[in-house]
This record gives sequence, C-alpha cells and structure tokens, in this order.
Amino acid sequence: MNKGGILVSGKIFSFHFICLIFLFPIAAGAALLSPAVQQESVTVTGSMIFEKGSDIYLQSYPSGKMERIASASRYPRWSSSGKQFAFIQGKDIVTVRADDPQPTQHRRISAEAPHALSFSQNDTHLLYNDGNILYELNLADNSVKKLFTSHTIYEIDSSRSGDKIAFTEKPLSGYQVVLFDRKDKTMRTVRKGCSASISPDGSLVSVLSGNHRKLFIYDTENLEIAEILDAPPAKKFDNQAWSNDKDLVLSTIEGKATSLALHNIRNSAYIILTPLEDYDRGDFFLSKHD
Repeated sequence: MNKGGILVSGKIFSFHFICLIFLFPIAAGAALLSPAVQQESVTVTGSMIFEKGSDIYLQSYPSGKMERIASASRYPRWSSSGKQFAFIQGKDIVTVRADDPQPTQHRRISAEAPHALSFSQNDTHLLYNDGNILYELNLADNSVKKLFTSHTIYEIDSSRSGDKIAFTEKPLSGYQVVLFDRKDKTMRTVRKGCSASISPDGSLVSVLSGNHRKLFIYDTENLEIAEILDAPPAKKFDNQAWSNDKDLVLSTIEGKATSLALHNIRNSAYIILTPLEDYDRGDFFLSKHD
C-alpha cells in the first residue's frame, strides 16, 4: 500500500479524498469487488492505533505517517475524545496523551491477568479486567472500583456515557457476548460468539459469529438484530472495534497474513487500510467525517 493512499485498478487515491471508501467494497491493490448504490462523497481524517507483531503503532490519515508507540504491548484503545489512548503492557494498564509524539506514560496500574480495557463515562474512567473481575479506574484520583465478577473476560467495550458495557466472556459452553446495563444493573447474554463492541451512543452491540464471516449487530434495548455485517468476499474477520462514528467499525482481516479494514455496517462496504502483514486489533478515531 502506498503511503496515505489506496491502489484501485492501478490508480492511487489519497485518503484525504475518500468518496470511494463507502461507495464500493475495495481492497488495496485490487479492482472494485462489487458495485454499490451511489451515495454522497465522504472525507475521513483521523488516526488508527493498532497491534503489529508484539508492538503498538499509531498511524495518521490522510498523511499515512506511522510510528511505533510501545513494545511488547497489546489491546490499544482510543478515548472517545481522541485526546488519549490506553493499552496493556505486560501486566500493566497504561494510559498516554495523544498529543505527545512519543507518549510519556502518565498513568500505569497493574493487574495479574489483564486482557482488555475501555474508556468509559465520557473518558473520566477506564474499565479493565483482571481475569474474571471487571474494574473501573477513576482517572481523576486513581481510585479503583470493582464492578462485577464474571467468567474470564477477553474483550470489553463501553458506550461513551458508560451506561452500557459489552464484554466477551468464556464460560464452559464457549465464548459469548454479554451486555451490562449500569442503570438497572442487569446482565443479558446477547449471543454465542466474540468480538464484543458497542456503538458510541450505546444503541448497538456486536457479536462475531458465523465462522468469523458475519458480525451480528443487535439493538441494545430489545436485543433484536439491527444489521448484519459480512466479511469481505472469501475472507474471515475478527477483533472488531467500533470507531467514534456509529456506522464505522474496524476489523482484522484474517489469513496467513493479516490486515486492518474499516467497514460501514449499513452496507458492508469496506476499505483495507494496511498491507497484508502482521496487523491486528486496532481502533480508529475519526477527527473529521463529512
């Protein structure tokens, strides 16, 4: 993939002009995969944080500039404002400011078995697990509160307000996605599967199923299917994470080599954002989306 652009039928299109992104499902270095209904042009500007090998990287769009943020780290996640992000390094949960070119770790807490994390309550708190326990860190005073105990937790996502929390757990029957409502303190199993993620406004929750070929999107109020996002043709995908836009989800495209793709849940259109290498579990923050 050329820096800051995508290759479509032999031509380079800048990420600053992305009228094709959500009009056609496209893959880097390939021709258009299928036709789509004409829509209004879209311009996307933002930053993606992701795993590459055992390290964490940050890539900016439309420039395509990429820099390594941390080594031996995993599970990077943006805050809803894009002002900070967090990741796991060993047994530590680390939060950093996004405006620091080489981020200075300004907060680090430890857990015995952390797998996942998510900003919550309008970025004033950070959720993280320690095995089967979900904790909440108050970013103002560093106090930690235990929210609940479950089966071993592997993925966490929170609505912007923090009213709804989705997580993937693994009981004896296998992976399943569970929805926790903080207001009425109820837990509801959404579906067997993984890749728990929740839309910024808390109205939708995702579950990956169908042999990693379909992402089922459920309404969080009635748990009825609202949308079904298909994997790219002849591909499987995993590790979905909602961006700060309600319609756009980032995923890992699986295979011998992996890449990251941004999907529109309304029409299954997508774009491959990285080369086929060793990219995994990312999060995309859109600073501009017209």
